[in-house]
Amino acid sequence: MTLEYERLGPELQQMAVAAARLRAVQAERAAQLRDVLARRASDWDAIEAGLARAQAEHGADPKFFRAARPLGRDEPLDQPISAPPPPPRATLIATDGSQILPDRHASFLYYLINIGAIIYYHGEPTTPNVISLPSIFYPTIEDDLTDDAPGFDKSEVTIARDRREIETLAALALSEQGSTARTLAVLDQRLLYWPFVGEREKTEEAVFAWTAAMTQIYETGALLAGYIDRPGKASVVTLLQTLLDDPTINLRELGRRPGPGELTDADLYATLLGPGQRSPVFVDVSPANSRFAEEHPLIEVCFFYLNPGSRGQELGSRGQGPGSREEETWGLEASTPDGSSPGPWNLEPGISSPEPGPYALDLGPHPPAPRAARAIARVDIPRWVAEDPAAVAFVHGLIYDQCKLMGDYPYVLARADELAVVGRHDEMNLNLMIDNHMQRLGVPDSLSAAKAGSKDIARAGRTRHEFRPGI
Repeated sequence: MTLEYERLGPELQQMAVAAARLRAVQAERAAQLRDVLARRASDWDAIEAGLARAQAEHGADPKFFRAARPLGRDEPLDQPISAPPPPPRATLIATDGSQILPDRHASFLYYLINIGAIIYYHGEPTTPNVISLPSIFYPTIEDDLTDDAPGFDKSEVTIARDRREIETLAALALSEQGSTARTLAVLDQRLLYWPFVGEREKTEEAVFAWTAAMTQIYETGALLAGYIDRPGKASVVTLLQTLLDDPTINLRELGRRPGPGELTDADLYATLLGPGQRSPVFVDVSPANSRFAEEHPLIEVCFFYLNPGSRGQELGSRGQGPGSREEETWGLEASTPDGSSPGPWNLEPGISSPEPGPYALDLGPHPPAPRAARAIARVDIPRWVAEDPAAVAFVHGLIYDQCKLMGDYPYVLARADELAVVGRHDEMNLNLMIDNHMQRLGVPDSLSAAKAGSKDIARAGRTRHEFRPGI
């Protein structure tokens, strides 16, 4: 049976209405914070006082507070910084990981981690080195199979994959230590790594391994960055909220993780950054980052936001600011029910104004919110990079250059992902290889093999299981 899409029409209409109204609220909130940003961009004393006040209010439970602190006083908060030219030569190393999770219904219990890596020689006529490193894990006679075998919990598999990503990155950075070109090691995830697992000991072990790998990369002389293409943090938003002259704001509630639909840093910077531009550099204010600084002061995590795409700012946000391109915006005259003009609406190239249809939207007094610029990315950098302006410019220019190769995403990370990914077809072939090896040694299939075969049929695209009476 196929999905009956027509039944979803009314619900999708309501979903679109809710999303449009939410975006309108977000736009209003973003405008308020941009005003604070403009007024307090270089008021460093007020910024420090606001953070101190919010943290004091959180004194009873500081573990929930998340915010941002400007790294220095040489980059005003409202100053977009254009990308410098990339360095003439550089070595980029990127890793990514994929996995086959353990399946209790498979013939044999195992999981697999595959790490994809690339060493890319920017500015040199040298073919990149590409690497794929698969590893398989399985229970042994020492493991208790009455329950999940050690390391066979899905969260633990994820942690093992993450650990191998950064440890492989550290090993490759060491291998390039003698290179005459400066090296940048890049991960496709945050640097402030803090997994959520049930046991404190496992969390501590994972964090220690992660910070140890960061320290190893630092000791090689390489730079390090984590690239997050869909960031959901609201650390800068929290910082600006501490500066609002609004007595209704409950400081004790600030700094918590943003809920669904709440304004994020990416929402804010979509209206502030033109193509290639970055925000000032901030220090992550959180208990986890304090722990990183305790392990090694120079691995404390800082970050900046980056517009990696080719499109400028929204119309109606700050006008034609730096980096925006007027020829890539399309104004559409419209009017609200009272006859006033809501201002220009942003449309994609080749997209005309919405036409009434069977599910025409009635948004009431709110016109559709302008389309955002390209998705804003966050770039995490450790303090040893953040405190060196030349290193920050190196990372900024090189990552943006990599993004231009792909449109809005670093090429080396896209390539590492291609090398790492393990699909369903790979899993089925691997299971056949496992079966062959087991049969050679006379190891019988488990009783759950029949169920596993049934699942394989469905996942391969079959929609029906053939039933033959009497067989």
